[in-house]
Amino acid sequence: MWHRINDIWTHHKLPALALVMVVAVAGVFGTRAISQMIYWSNPAKLEQPLQGWMTPRYIGRSYDVPPEVVQRAFDLDSPSIPHRRSLDKIMAAQGSTLETLQARLDAAVAAYHADEGQ
Repeated sequence: MWHRINDIWTHHKLPALALVMVVAVAGVFGTRAISQMIYWSNPAKLEQPLQGWMTPRYIGRSYDVPPEVVQRAFDLDSPSIPHRRSLDKIMAAQGSTLETLQARLDAAVAAYHADEGQ
């Protein structure tokens, strides 16, 4: 078997390297997909009360709503707001509290689900 691998490496280095790269990239993306699936299948991660470390993207995934719903609920300007901005930074910029953001989010999620049901 080692003779065959050595022969492939000797005569076909570029395709062998391409195959190794493709397998590595597939492994990285496969591992990431599986870890995300396991994380979000946990019911404790869904519709969590807001905490300062959360980002709008995390909240959208937790509440199963599109990013636009969260952006509208928190009055975020989508082009100027980085994706990884935490609620602590959003609250400091807006002068609001977690309770205020939670109430706005709950109303936006309820409105989204009401519109989605029609």
